[in-house]
Amino acid sequence: MKIVANEYSVGEVMKFIRQAEDMTQEEFGNAISRSKNTIKDYEKNKIKYSFELLLKFAKKYNYRITIEKMK
Repeated sequence: MKIVANEYSVGEVMKFIRQAEDMTQEEFGNAISRSKNTIKDYEKNKIKYSFELLLKFAKKYNYRITIEKMK
């Protein structure tokens, strides 16, 4: 599945992947070696994370993250 990153905040992209995989914040955190609270803060954009980390999450769950040029 392809996600166009510039249509969402970074927190929304992570939440989208987690929910698409039907995982709780705790389950997702365990799967990617993060705490439930860290996942919650990522999703609320309280903690920033790198695009490279987002790509790592996406790859793990077979999502393709792209950025498209705005028209």
